[in-house]
Amino acid sequence: MTRFFSVLITIAFLLVETISFPLSSLAATRTVTFDNREWNVKSGNYGPGPNFWTNDPSDVYVDEGGALHLTVVNHSGTWYSSEVWLPSSLGYGVYEFQIDSDIASIDPNLIGAPFLYQDDTHELDIEYTRWSDSTAPNTWYSIQPAYLKGHQTTYRTTTNGVGITARIEWTSDHVTFSTWQAGTILNSWTYAGSDNFVPGNERLHINFWQNQGWEPLNGTRNEFVVKNFRFTQASSLLITNPTTTTTIAPTTTKQKKVLSKKRRWR
Repeated sequence: MTRFFSVLITIAFLLVETISFPLSSLAATRTVTFDNREWNVKSGNYGPGPNFWTNDPSDVYVDEGGALHLTVVNHSGTWYSSEVWLPSSLGYGVYEFQIDSDIASIDPNLIGAPFLYQDDTHELDIEYTRWSDSTAPNTWYSIQPAYLKGHQTTYRTTTNGVGITARIEWTSDHVTFSTWQAGTILNSWTYAGSDNFVPGNERLHINFWQNQGWEPLNGTRNEFVVKNFRFTQASSLLITNPTTTTTIAPTTTKQKKVLSKKRRWR
């Protein structure tokens, strides 16, 4: 009988280890200070991916200049992704991320993403990736679930080898995703449908991870660097230039229905 219960306990433990939990239920074992905010650092074996996640100070850190470094790195034969998230909601407003990495040169198997997450059907995503297809677009804007019509659009963003500013403007009646460079808008997409949601239970995340848990094609350590983050409470329904006060209307493109190439593992 003792052996029987021992086997049951072992099976239960293994099942728990394979289940993906929302990050709001995870206890952070480490934090980093970025943009004068305390961010939790993810660790363990969870989604998306699924992946192993590193909280090693050499893998997830803020440098002397204040920039956040996220890595995909190999330790003893196992590849690890990295992610940070804020412990509480910021609500409606403009979320702006100055990214020092060249998003056009991210390894095809990797994803660099700032996003707002409550659960798999309440999520606002910017994802810079090619989803393991070198011919695919490299910029993906999504309202989850992304497979629904009108919930996702993509762009081929040319960066000329330098960093960009990623932006999410979230209000009660729309979400606008955009990418900027040197004060010029490169692309923008606005969602004004019924699947927007009310803030409160969502959290802001930034991650750098492996599609399907696959290792980088270049086989080396990769970094995704966010120079700074700025949040401004919602005060306008228009996009404004992140380096000036000039108001610029969103660009318009023909929206495509794109089926998400990833399985959600949160």
